[in-house]
Amino acid sequence: MQLFPVIDCHAHLPDGQTGNGQAALRRLLTRCEQYSVEAIVFSVFCELDEGKLEVALEPVEAVIGQFKSVRVGFSFGICPPIEPIRSALLRQQLEAANRIARQLAQDGRIAAIGEVGLDYYWPLVEFLKGRGVTNWEQISSQIQNHRDQLLNEPWVQDCLATQTAVFREAIHAASVTELPLVIHGRDAYE
Repeated sequence: MQLFPVIDCHAHLPDGQTGNGQAALRRLLTRCEQYSVEAIVFSVFCELDEGKLEVALEPVEAVIGQFKSVRVGFSFGICPPIEPIRSALLRQQLEAANRIARQLAQDGRIAAIGEVGLDYYWPLVEFLKGRGVTNWEQISSQIQNHRDQLLNEPWVQDCLATQTAVFREAIHAASVTELPLVIHGRDAYE
């Protein structure tokens, strides 16, 4: 049976796929070859608080170089923050992230900016945990029954403002680098 070619435009490197876990990455890419995956784009995140990528690209690129039939690229993402970040600190963190994104784009090592966007779910979870609600059933119930009230809490509003600033900066980075933007949205569509 002939399989149709597949392009996975948004994937994540599972834990253990880099460093000592290179064998796992080889197995993954071997399966991609077997199932006609022609190309895959892995979303690699910049850790804002550390000013660096979550994984070193070099070990991943070394493995990727062994697979000529699967084209592999990276997108440069920033997870929507789930806690507020003071504006001065956020500005510093975004400047560092932008330097990394521009350098990766200039070196031709990324194919897109993102995944980045708005996530209205996790800030509510973190807010409720901060109020002592730790049972997942209770968290889900609170979010389902009191979402609008929770979204208006000052701490949550500050978190969402942080996410908006990060998202705007990512849109600008995509424009400057002329790369596509991979958008994450959860419970934030309106």
